[in-house]
Amino acid sequence: MTGGAIRLVGAALVGILLAVAMIVRGRLHPFIALLCGAFAVGLLAGLPLQDTAKAVQKGVGDIIGGTGLVVALGLMLHLSGAAASLAKAALQSPAYAPRLGRR
Repeated sequence: MTGGAIRLVGAALVGILLAVAMIVRGRLHPFIALLCGAFAVGLLAGLPLQDTAKAVQKGVGDIIGGTGLVVALGLMLHLSGAAASLAKAALQSPAYAPRLGRR
């Protein structure tokens, strides 16, 4: 491994350990701890603060943007009562009975 690769692996390990320690020992919310870990990885990898902030912002934005639609649709199903109706229909369906232990 080259020096740059070792530095990146080390930065990643430190970021992971930092996030885990903040969650377990510091009782910090996991979202905040993961953000701090991501900043630590970027800074330890040698990125300037502005570039690290942009990279973290883009990564979080991509993840939240991708899951936001799924969460919104799930919330609409829940609030309309459709989720309960779907679950009830699935549980009463004879096709699912063998998998649920009913005969």
